[in-house]
Amino acid sequence: MSKKDIYWGFILILIALYIVVSSVGLLPKLPVVKIVFTILFAAWAIKGLCTLSSFEFFVPVGILGCMYQKALGIESLVPWPWWLAMILLVIGFDMVLKNVKKNRKYKKFHDSVNGGDIHSKVMQNIPGKWITRLMEHM
Repeated sequence: MSKKDIYWGFILILIALYIVVSSVGLLPKLPVVKIVFTILFAAWAIKGLCTLSSFEFFVPVGILGCMYQKALGIESLVPWPWWLAMILLVIGFDMVLKNVKKNRKYKKFHDSVNGGDIHSKVMQNIPGKWITRLMEHM
């Protein structure tokens, strides 16, 4: 089971718990659909932040901004200036983070090609070198 499956499974469990608890009457009446979508979009934004994907971060933030425009006081920005700002943020952060992403991919590829941890590779080769040196001296 991957970390991604655990992450999304946990999110779905939280949504299910909220639906049950709100239907029993333990929580104040809130729009269930809005809360469910808020949790899903927040989870999507967190995933985008963790993977340094500006698209996966700013799109859910843009949708959440549209959903909560009155509470945030951004009615004058929504929809066109808001989405234009989100698009420009995606493009700008992609340009800024391009080298960071490339270096992370290179490091992952380099580690997978070389067998991972350098320390463990060195420690595995030490006994072999000792044996070959002992064989040379005999």
